[in-house]
Formats: sequence, structure tokens, C-alpha cells
Amino acid sequence: MDVEVKKNKSVSVSLVICIGIAVAFTVLRLALSDVLMVYYIPFTGYDDVMQLLKAISITDGVWLGAFSSTTLVKGVGYPLLTALFHSINIPYIFAYHLLYVLSCLVFILAIKPVTPNKWFALFAYAFLLFSPIAFSAQLTRLYRDIGYYSVALFSFSMTLGMMLRYKNTKNSIGFAICAGFSLSFAVSYREDSHWLLIYGVACSIVYIIAAFFHKREQHKRWKILTAPALFLVCFLAYQLTVSGINYHYYGYFIADDYNSGVYAKAYGALSRVNNSEEDPRIVIAEAQRMQLYELSPAFAELRDYLENDDSPFREWVWVQGEYRTGYFSFVLRDVVASAGYYTDASTANDYYERLADEVNQICDEGLIDAGPKRRGVVGRYYPWMLKPIAVSTFDAVLSVLACPGINPSPIPVEFSDKELAKIESWIHDEIAALRVYEDGHKEYNCIIESGWKLIAWHIIRIVLQIYRLLLPVGFIFSLLSVLAVGFSLIARKIKGYQNDWMPWIASASLLCLYILRCFMLAYVQVSAFPAIGTPSYEAASYPALIAFIIVAVFSAYKQIVIVAKKKNP
Repeated sequence: MDVEVKKNKSVSVSLVICIGIAVAFTVLRLALSDVLMVYYIPFTGYDDVMQLLKAISITDGVWLGAFSSTTLVKGVGYPLLTALFHSINIPYIFAYHLLYVLSCLVFILAIKPVTPNKWFALFAYAFLLFSPIAFSAQLTRLYRDIGYYSVALFSFSMTLGMMLRYKNTKNSIGFAICAGFSLSFAVSYREDSHWLLIYGVACSIVYIIAAFFHKREQHKRWKILTAPALFLVCFLAYQLTVSGINYHYYGYFIADDYNSGVYAKAYGALSRVNNSEEDPRIVIAEAQRMQLYELSPAFAELRDYLENDDSPFREWVWVQGEYRTGYFSFVLRDVVASAGYYTDASTANDYYERLADEVNQICDEGLIDAGPKRRGVVGRYYPWMLKPIAVSTFDAVLSVLACPGINPSPIPVEFSDKELAKIESWIHDEIAALRVYEDGHKEYNCIIESGWKLIAWHIIRIVLQIYRLLLPVGFIFSLLSVLAVGFSLIARKIKGYQNDWMPWIASASLLCLYILRCFMLAYVQVSAFPAIGTPSYEAASYPALIAFIIVAVFSAYKQIVIVAKKKNP
């Protein structure tokens, strides 16, 4: 009895120490965010300004504001979060870093079934907590980039947690519900969250198969479907709720029309028109536009806005030589608005429907050289792109490991002090700027000379150097361990031993998730604009990479222990 009491006391003391260290790490991590300043680009109608105005409209109780070409172009996730943080008076950067801390804790809870002990959990928490991407000044922007890596981590952690609890339906239900809502929220946060959707579907399938074989002797096997069904219901519930609110305010039942709805149909019709160079970065080249103006009355209505030298939209051509994929989607909305079709959602949709039908008919009848029917704003795929995409995927994998472009130095913008003060008051935080005062003099507010911020600056620099060493080493070790553990499990299966495949499946799934995200970056790189090496686009790759390293190490450790026990029973 005395031995057992001493053992329990020892466990309690070690647990307290472990929690104390975790709390200390959390305090340090949040304190380091104090060195960061908000990055604001005030001249981006479809980015910072648009998202900020939407958040303000939500807090004013008018949803996304008056209907315009920007209203439904991007999901409501970021404005909702930003409005929430404003309402509870939390400083902007601190709030989003607090969200990341919460996501890290969710991941640790999710992988509990494969975590050897509390010290391994502490290592995983610290390794994920100090992810270098969070310290990039580009990720302090008054835009959705600041929170997407946290939202992505929260989402795939919940999905992973559901899959790992396949043996117990009751334990998996909570994760399934949260996974459904968080994945749906992630999709409304960024419309290009297909990689998270694919991962969610894959984990659900693995859950069903694993649970079926685990409970194959039981009669009520239909209960296996409870968690995946709740996952789907919750996902749809969020999407339908947002769509319903949009219908109430704008008469349009859709979550967003960035890559869906009749707008996506019209954009897809225009982008199926072939250009002579088979360049996916050009949506519709000038020569083809001239042809289409003569064939499509709906498209001809946009000619003056797209082609006149004094049109403000020609700026995109002057800079890039052509209207480029990734930007033309916004130009198209603007010129349609200038043509008077964005008075309400119904009028805009009627025009896009007419434009899509005309262009598709012209293409189908062979009146203009075109590819197969398509919809959406994703750049077209041409057969020649296969090799560049494969090479770029490999480049993206290596790029994230090297942590390029991550710099905590504030990025100041020259702007009116009076206007900046209004925004700062609303977000409860300070914007890095060359502030222009009413008397004409200018002053930087982001020079760090002494105090805690200077110390934090040096700590962040050290953290970046540590991760530039740890990530490549950890990835190579984890990749080799996944292969080794996989072969070991197969060998044991051949010899007739019972295996627990789930830890290995979890690590392999996270590797696939990381590569899938890198593939998406590669596709954007080849078909639209530079994404590789840019922290704002690579940010969501880091949680997936670090999560893979953690789970792969845990899986390898577990397999080593199993083999050791077999040899020395």
C-alpha cells in the first residue's frame, strides 16, 4: 500500500511539473507575440479592406453590409473571428496567437491514443507551439492569412482525433461533431481548403473500415456510422446556416461565390477559351478577347472597361502584360459592377448566367478555339504542366523545411495617422506604419531599440535558427521511420502477429496531408502566381509538417517498444 501511495504521489508531482513547464512555454510563446505589429495594406479592395469592412458590418448587426461585387467573394470565417475578437476586446495579434495555442492543445488531446506518456505530450506541445511561421510579419496582416494555419490545425486535429478513437464510438462522437463544424468553418475561412476536405473524407473512411474490423463480432455494427454521420451533419449544418443567412440578406442561397455558383460558371466559360501559348496564367488573352467581343453580346458589354487605356482596370495589364489567373477573377467582378449589374444578387447572377451560356455555346459550336467545359477560378490544366507541377511539389516540400522568408521585422505602410488610429481603435492593436500626420511630418512607429521587445526579437531569431535545423532532420527521420515501421508491421503480420496499425496510419495520413498541401502550392505556382517561398501561402503547411513529425516519432517509438518486449518478454 505504501509503495502504491508513493508511486501515486510521484505521478502527481511529475504531472504538476509537466503542466507547469507547459504553462511556462505558453506564457513565453504569447509574450513573444508582443514584438509583432499588425501589417495592413490599405489599397487592397478584395483583401484587407474588404475583410475589415465585413468584420465591422458583422459587429454592427448588418451581416456583410450592403450587397456589392465584394460581398460574397470570400468566405465569412475570417470576418466572424475578427468580429468576435473585437467584441470581447482582445488585441488582434494576441487573439490570433491565442487561437493557435488552443489549436495546439486540441492536437495534443487528439493524439492522446498514440502518445506514449505525458513527457512525449509536452515535447509535442512545445515543438508545435513554437512553429516558426507564426513569427512571420506577413502573418500579422489584417487579413485571413493570420489565422488560417491555426484554423487548419484545429480542423485536421479534430478529424485525426475521431479516426484514432475508432475503437470506442462514444469517445469519437465529440471529435466527430467538432471535426464537422471546424472543417466547415475552415472551408468558409479559405475557399481553397480542398486539402482539408480530402483529409476529412479519408479519415472518415479509415475510421469506418477500422471500426468495422475491430467490432466485426458485434451485432450492432451500424453504430460504427454514428461518428462519420455526425461529422457530415455538422459540416452541412454550418454551410446551410451561412447560406441561409446570405439568402436572408441578399436573396442568394450560397455560402460564398468565389469558386461556386453562376459566377464560377461564367468564369469557367471564359477560361476554357484557348490562348496560343497554352499558358494557364492567362485566363483569356487579348487576341481571344477581341474575337469573343464580336461573338458574345454579353461579353461585349465589358469591352470598354477591359480595353480602354483610361480604364482603371488596365493597371493589371500594364503590370503583367495580360489579365492573369488569380487576379482576373476580381477584375471580372469589378467590370461587371461598373456595367451596372451589381445592384443586387439576382441581377448579377442573371448577367453571369447569360454570359456563361453565350460563351459556352460559342465554344461548343467551334466558333472559337476552346477546351472542354469547366467552371471555377482554378487555373486550367494542360498536359505539359505535369512535370513542372511534380518538380514544384518537391520544391514546395523543401521550401517549407527551409523556412524561407520568415522575418518578424514589422512591415510599415505609409498612411494617414488619423485613418490608422480609427482602425487601431477597432482592432485594439497597433499597425506598423510610417504615419503621416496632419501637419505633414512623417514618423515610423515600429523601431525597436530596447526593452522586452528587443529581447523577444533575439529569442525569435534563435527559435527560427533552431527550427531551420530541426525541421529537415525531423522530416528525414520521420519519413524513414514511416517506411521502417510500415515494413515492420507487414513482416509481423506475415508471421501471424496482431498489429495496431492505427499509429502508423495516422503518421502516414499526416505525411499525405503535408504533401497534398505542397501539391496545391505547386499547382498555384505553375498555373497562377508565385506561391512557393511565400510565408503567407506556405503557412498552413507548417502545422501539417510538424504534426507528421510528432506522430511519426511516436509511432516509431511504440513499434520499438513492441519489438523489444517481444524479444525480452
